[in-house]
Formats: sequence, structure tokens, C-alpha cells
Amino acid sequence: MRNVARLGLRLLLIALVAGVLLGVTDYFTRGPIKTQELARAEQARKDAFAAADSFELLTDAALSGDVKEIYQAKKAGMSAGYVVSVAPKGYGGAITMTVGVDPSGTVVGVIIGSNSETPGLGKRASEPSFYNQYVGKSGTFSLKDDGNTKIDGLTGATISSRAVTSGVNQAVEAAMQCEKGESAK
Repeated sequence: MRNVARLGLRLLLIALVAGVLLGVTDYFTRGPIKTQELARAEQARKDAFAAADSFELLTDAALSGDVKEIYQAKKAGMSAGYVVSVAPKGYGGAITMTVGVDPSGTVVGVIIGSNSETPGLGKRASEPSFYNQYVGKSGTFSLKDDGNTKIDGLTGATISSRAVTSGVNQAVEAAMQCEKGESAK
């Protein structure tokens, strides 16, 4: 019985030390991790709308669907368009994207952030050869030729292709709603 108590005390001590070490590590790494996340998000906005020199978060914008944030892209202090963060659900979970849209509704850039899709299939949505199909085009995007702007889907990754297309469509729609609100002011 005495051995069991000693073993239990040792296990308790090891768990306590491990818990304290994890807590201290979290305390010291939380700030730098948040700083890196903010820097990555700022870089994604710059990459999605290269012509802009600053971005202003639109806190009064109505967010719907998979839209997470909307920024007004500015060039020399004037509105140049919008950068919209969206996270549509793909096969392996949410695909985070940053989409730049000019005032006419033309996509000027698409950046794929986190993508937990199937390697070799849906993961290819993160390749420029796929997401650059949207750049320079406007309208409603579709994977089939139905009069909308046709996008070639990824073979074997229809769900991922649909998710990215849905995300871009939602971003364009959100940007155009903001543009209508901006022009009405």
C-alpha cells in the first residue's frame, strides 16, 4: 500500500510540474504567436490587393455566410476596393481565403491561407494555377458552363473546388454590398 501511495505522489508531482511548464510556455508564446498571425493576415491582404497601400477594417459591415472580415483597400487615402476574408467549408474543414475585389466587382487577388484538404487532391486549391483563375474576372463564378464565369475545378476534389468558388463568390458579393453602401454615403 505504501508503494502505491509513493507512486501516486510521484505521478501527481510529475503532472503538476508538467502543467506549470505548459502554462508558463503558453504565457510566453501567446503574444508572439498572435503577432505572427496578425502579420500573416496583413501580408495576405497586401498580396490579395497589391495596388493598395493601406487597409481599414469595416466594423459596421454586415457579415454573412462564411465572410469573416471586410477591409477597405486604400490607395493614397482613397478607396481602391475591398479585401474580404472568407472561410468556406471544404472536404477537410474550413479553407481560409483572402480575396481582393475592386469597385467594379473584378477579383484582383486570391490568397489561400489554411487548407486542411486531402493532400494531392483538395490541397491543390492552394496552388496559384488554381486560384489565379479568378483573378481579372468578375461576375458569379461557377464550376460548370452555365453562363456564369466558368472555373476549371480540381480533378478528384469537387468539394474543395466548390468551396473556393463559393468563397470567392461570397467575397465579391460582400464587397459589392459595401461598395453600394459607400457610394450611397
